Amino acid sequence: MIIPKAVVAEINEGRALGVSLPAIDALPWACVKTPEDPLLLPLVIGLGPGERETLAHALESPGSLVILDHGLARRYSTHLGLPLIGTLGILVRAKKQGLIPAVRPVMDQLD
Repeated sequence: MIIPKAVVAEINEGRALGVSLPAIDALPWACVKTPEDPLLLPLVIGLGPGERETLAHALESPGSLVILDHGLARRYSTHLGLPLIGTLGILVRAKKQGLIPAVRPVMDQLD
């Protein structure tokens, strides 16, 4: 799974503030990358660097499933024809696959 460098920076900021988030370098499935075409990033306005890099990576990697919760970012993804899923969708899939026993407790932890 590709995690944009800007998203890693946001996660690290949260960790520094005491938010319980995983260390990305401890996740063997995580591949941290910066988009190859920086010209794509300024074309998307109104989003943070993490959302912009996520969209740029998806455009560079056809067939990607974009993980976004931010409303405007989701609208950009839809407009660009990129398949997307949000946190709730991931949790529902995890429940269906037996990876978690219930969705609500996990959602409650995210607040």
